[in-house]
Amino acid sequence: MIRGCSNFDDLLELYLYINVMKNTYPDFVKEIETTWTLSVGDVFEYQLPELKDEEGNDEPELYIQNMTTQPFPPFLYFNNETNSLKFTPHSIWYQGHTYYFIINVKEKNSDSVFYPYYCTVKISGMKVNPEVYFNFTDITFKLSEINEYSEGTFSWSHPVDLEFVRDHWDEMFDVYIKNVTYRTHNTT
Repeated sequence: MIRGCSNFDDLLELYLYINVMKNTYPDFVKEIETTWTLSVGDVFEYQLPELKDEEGNDEPELYIQNMTTQPFPPFLYFNNETNSLKFTPHSIWYQGHTYYFIINVKEKNSDSVFYPYYCTVKISGMKVNPEVYFNFTDITFKLSEINEYSEGTFSWSHPVDLEFVRDHWDEMFDVYIKNVTYRTHNTT
């Protein structure tokens, strides 16, 4: 209550009522799974339950987010229309790894009213070591002296696919050029 006097010495009272209402994050109508164990080659779809905002004061929404410093599952797809998660671990390189992500439920018009569900996806099997899986051959090369026309030759320690080298040259080599014979040959 706020009291005061008018210019005519009348007592004025103003009543101020504050109604504090409960406002919690929206939630699923039933408990959700947050841990999955899958195998390479599985295709698994998980239908998320319906979201409900208990107070009804805002529209509920959810989004998928990665966990900081944790590997996100590259085989996870979220379908907005069906509100479902689809897991398709199709590569042996996922085997033996554990991936993490967050399902965030929140009110559409608020950045502070939300709840994160921390999720884990474990792909069964042993991790694949690329050094063992692939038959690697260490290849070395020598570069001949470069002539005045910027020409030289590579000598490889083993046979190589020269078309592959040509097509992936910039990915395999960093080339630095400095013309120290400009005055002698008068060319750039």
